[in-house]
Amino acid sequence: MLRAEADTDGALRQDHNFLLWAKDENRGDEGTLRALVATLGATAPGWQDHVFDALLDRDAWNVSDEVFKAILIADEVERSPGSIYVSKKLPTYAELFPGDYVSIAALRDLEAWFRAGPATRERRDWGEILAIAFGTADPQDLPAIVAHTRVRMGMPDWTLPLFTKPLLRRLRTDADAVEALKAALREPMRIREDSPIFASPWDSIIEACPDLQPLQRTYLFAVVLRQAGALPGQDAAMAMDVLASASPDTVVHHPFTNHEGPLCLAVLDLVPR
Repeated sequence: MLRAEADTDGALRQDHNFLLWAKDENRGDEGTLRALVATLGATAPGWQDHVFDALLDRDAWNVSDEVFKAILIADEVERSPGSIYVSKKLPTYAELFPGDYVSIAALRDLEAWFRAGPATRERRDWGEILAIAFGTADPQDLPAIVAHTRVRMGMPDWTLPLFTKPLLRRLRTDADAVEALKAALREPMRIREDSPIFASPWDSIIEACPDLQPLQRTYLFAVVLRQAGALPGQDAAMAMDVLASASPDTVVHHPFTNHEGPLCLAVLDLVPR
């Protein structure tokens, strides 16, 4: 019935609900991919998440990498290294093809945006920033980006996927990124902080309570690794031993639930199941 309706209804053929169905029905063919990519930026925020998830399900698309890339950046990126045009399609591109020159150029452009003074910056979308940062940043820069993002975003619950989804995708596909987070868990105050992304030379809360930062970072990195399924039992036990020394008044933030509460209870999130 849907196919019969789509043959005569052009609006239905462009509807994101129909296209999400057609992706599975047509075995991820090129025509459905082109139509779904065309809806980026044109659907409501909630449905945008479904569209992104469908596009990032790379194994479900029966399309070569080269064709996939061409569809995502058709007429939007000059074909020369270092030249980039920010669009709604770029975050998807950066997550799918982090090593491509387009993704690297997007990262360099993002770094330049952060280096610029706030008064001169053009507005950028948080989803785009986080997708590019988590998708393409050097593994050694990830711990600092995660820590700064968690502190500064102040995200309401409904926007948490902007932070959690690209971060978990990176950790589930990049062993080097996992190792960087594990190293940060062992030595949270020795992470590399050279990246301009979310960097800040001064933080009033950290300055007022410097002893809390190692504990908060340890908890943060452990929870992130746990959520990605990359926290071995011995690492969880080590983190719990470190966190056991905290004052009962120490408060931490859970980056996947947006809940703030006492560390003495939050540490139970790390108990091996």
